[in-house]
Amino acid sequence: MNQSTALAIDAAPPTVADVLDGLLHEEFTLNYQPQVDAMDGRLVGFEALARWHSPRFGQVSPLLFVNLLEQAGHIHDLWDGILTCASSDLPALTTGFGNPLHVALNLSPQQLQDPELSSRFGHWLARRQIDGSQIHIEITESTLLNSNSTMLDNLDRFTRDGIALWLDDFGTGYSGLRHLRELPVAGLKIDKSFVDRLESDLDDFRIVSAITAMACSLGLKIVAEGVETEAQMQMLSQLGCTTLQGYLIGRPAPLDSLQQTWASRPIN
Repeated sequence: MNQSTALAIDAAPPTVADVLDGLLHEEFTLNYQPQVDAMDGRLVGFEALARWHSPRFGQVSPLLFVNLLEQAGHIHDLWDGILTCASSDLPALTTGFGNPLHVALNLSPQQLQDPELSSRFGHWLARRQIDGSQIHIEITESTLLNSNSTMLDNLDRFTRDGIALWLDDFGTGYSGLRHLRELPVAGLKIDKSFVDRLESDLDDFRIVSAITAMACSLGLKIVAEGVETEAQMQMLSQLGCTTLQGYLIGRPAPLDSLQQTWASRPIN
């Protein structure tokens, strides 16, 4: 096993202190996964994904370091690091590929409990002269199950700043139509688990078909994530998905790699 890219078998797993030390020493970076228009393949945006390459532990799974930070109440430290990285990348990401693009950022339930979150984020946008329409905020569908007034106030402030709100992993959290009615949601992201079995499982096909039909009737956009085959891409486009994301479209990559692979592509 290559110890430079994977957690060493004989090493103890990282602790919260290790993660915070990694943030302090700027060991975290952002990769960006492209999202394209389902009809014409035009690049429309990117999802920002935090990555930690530790000199001691190698490439550490985001599931591990995010869980550690959430359990210890330090997820805001990661968010601050993400904004620092995104600050330098956003101008190139949103205007450097021939089209006005968006960047999607993920928020956890714990972050949404901070009553000052949306206000600080709005000030950050203003300082960086970033238009809110260039930012999408993604929250998991399950987050809504335990939503409270603080979380809803933050989400409302985001939308008033022009930021689009998306429900991630839709179909897995059982949030129901009530939450779609109560929140100013711009779109839904169909969970990868449904896309994986789209070609082979009739139930999953029916679920995706029902989600897209419902979203269309509500005027919502739809991102299908985890697209890995041409057949999946064609089926999702035919079902009404507006945007596609997955390894078939492009793997998460640093900004410089994206500029090499996408900037030279023809603009539709």
